[in-house]
Amino acid sequence: MSTRSSDRRCYTCNRSGAHDSGCPESMDSREMQKYALAEYRRGWDEGRGGDDCLVGQSASYNLGWGNGMCALEEAENGCP
Repeated sequence: MSTRSSDRRCYTCNRSGAHDSGCPESMDSREMQKYALAEYRRGWDEGRGGDDCLVGQSASYNLGWGNGMCALEEAENGCP
């Protein structure tokens, strides 16, 4: 979900103001957004599954992997 106000955080990249370079919300074209979202989801699935981060992947994959890994750690620690 995109945010317009600089004091609000993007739900995808968790940044205020400017998006992370791999955030699907920051892509210019609809086609680039679709690709970035697919890469983000692939990375999130692998991070959430506890897989190692693959080398040489897109910024969207890396962002998704990091967020997925955080979700895994929260689940393992019993965080809601």
